[in-house]
Amino acid sequence: MLSDESIADEVPFELPTSWSWVRMETILTFINGRAYKKSELLDHGKYRVLRVGNLFTNTSWYYSDLELDPSKYCHHGDLLYAWSASFGPTVWSGGDCIFHYHIWKIEHSELLDRKYLYWALLQDVVRVKSATTGSTMIHVSMEHMKPRLLPLPPLAEQRRIAERVSELMPLVEGYGELEDAREELDAALPGRLRRSVLREAVRGRLAPQDASDEPAGELLGRIREERRRLAAEGRIRLPKGGDSVILTGSDGRRYEKRLDAKGRESEPVCIEDEIPFEIPDGWAWARLKSLGSIVGGGTPKTNDSSLWAEADDGIPWITPADMRNVSDMQVSHGSRFLSEIGLSSSSAQLLPPGSVVMSSRAPIGYLAITACALATNQGFKSLVPVERSLSKWVLVCLDALMEDIKRRASGTIFKEISGSEFGETLVPIAPLVEQARILAELNRLSNETA
Repeated sequence: MLSDESIADEVPFELPTSWSWVRMETILTFINGRAYKKSELLDHGKYRVLRVGNLFTNTSWYYSDLELDPSKYCHHGDLLYAWSASFGPTVWSGGDCIFHYHIWKIEHSELLDRKYLYWALLQDVVRVKSATTGSTMIHVSMEHMKPRLLPLPPLAEQRRIAERVSELMPLVEGYGELEDAREELDAALPGRLRRSVLREAVRGRLAPQDASDEPAGELLGRIREERRRLAAEGRIRLPKGGDSVILTGSDGRRYEKRLDAKGRESEPVCIEDEIPFEIPDGWAWARLKSLGSIVGGGTPKTNDSSLWAEADDGIPWITPADMRNVSDMQVSHGSRFLSEIGLSSSSAQLLPPGSVVMSSRAPIGYLAITACALATNQGFKSLVPVERSLSKWVLVCLDALMEDIKRRASGTIFKEISGSEFGETLVPIAPLVEQARILAELNRLSNETA
């Protein structure tokens, strides 16, 4: 005796009165492909073997000489369904072939229109994916598919629906492409907005200028004097040819001269073609290397435990990977720590607090200020500034100029910015008090958009 059983909790939506819900297993036959052994898949053979990769991405074919049951062959126009790794139906448009285990061939009676069935199965894919299992390769079982409900209209209406959907689908796909582009733009917009604000900041357009502010040239003069003193004590080395001094000539163009440890000046050379943009009166251009020391990093032997230490008594050591989660512009440690021997036996150098670190490869562009003394691996180029109050401003400038820095990188396998090229970066220097006003405004804008 038959009994009624409520399936209201299974029905995803209401149907017109002339339609019915049916279980897939009552009107469809799912035929699974064959699980081929590696030895049965050939580079050349009698039959092409259709796999999920061929079904959706037209990857290279395997072949087989196996003679199979006729049901294991698929032909042009057959309805197929990928149920592992990739999901969904397709009407096969290729030639005759045999098909792999991860594909079902779906057979049905003449009371079903194949195109309508394709669209019905396609719209159900999202719900099918929610029932997938597996961790390495997700899949849906035939036991799950067979009892699924399928909305079934009268045959004539199936054909009208299939025809109308086929007409509308190009429009839907076009809308989908526009929607994808919109989502991509939305995702990129915060980054673009941030870069735009940074560009405005380093051009002097984010805060008002004050004629009473000490010109940036005075600050750079003090930095040069301090660098000459440190060089005389043997604590730093000045660049070959002396420190860079950039000035504006009487013709309005920018020139660069060199000032050695004894204060002797070279002949100025016009560098107008290097100047990326105009800056306000009272500002000045400076080479990054003239603001302090450019420092690289290094890695001790990873298999020598004496070169490494625990966090409590070790020296913080960072890699570009450690920079992914840096916030508030500061970094204090990574996942590993050096011993004193590890620091001294490698090219890693101890950077003081207030140093500006930048990943110089894989990828170029992670930036932070050291919150404590630490070392880096060779994937960094860092600035130890003479004037520590410049650190935040330099970081903002490097961030704003990052696209230019990346363009100057070199390498075949991966791009890297060298220490010498990094040091040549032109940085716009605002008066110290104006720097403070700009940084405060950047902080305010950041808080408003967070």
